Amino acid sequence: MNAAVADLYRRIYPIVREKCRRLVGDDAAHDIAQETFLKLLKTTIAHDDVDGLTAWVYRVGTRAAIDWLRGSRLVPAAVDDSRTVEADESRVWSRRTLARLATIVEPALLEVAIVVRVDGLTHAEAGAVLQMSDRTVRRHLLRFDEVLTQEGLRS
Repeated sequence: MNAAVADLYRRIYPIVREKCRRLVGDDAAHDIAQETFLKLLKTTIAHDDVDGLTAWVYRVGTRAAIDWLRGSRLVPAAVDDSRTVEADESRVWSRRTLARLATIVEPALLEVAIVVRVDGLTHAEAGAVLQMSDRTVRRHLLRFDEVLTQEGLRS
């Protein structure tokens, strides 16, 4: 691996792995981060364009995680003694809910919901990352909430 690729890997891989870990857990996050990094090496995006690179990584990493969720069969992970059982159950429930949502919600709606509600981006930031207006971000979130209500996941 040449020095430029190694430097890029050190900068990008941890960001994408952590982002995906919140969505799919540790094991799958590693695979998704690797896949995202390989895609990055094949793109024409300038690796020194920090804003563009960050937006690309969030967009592609989120889409890869959604694809993984759509095809996954989530099983509870072994309990780590350093965490509480309640926290582990909550994580498993959240990931199973995300996996269910990935099968019933349009990917574009879920993508917006993830970058805003899981990653904590503002509507404007999400719009920049997902290459859409902040108005479209708001419309997608409204539609996402409607689907949650229709599916009985929200009152």
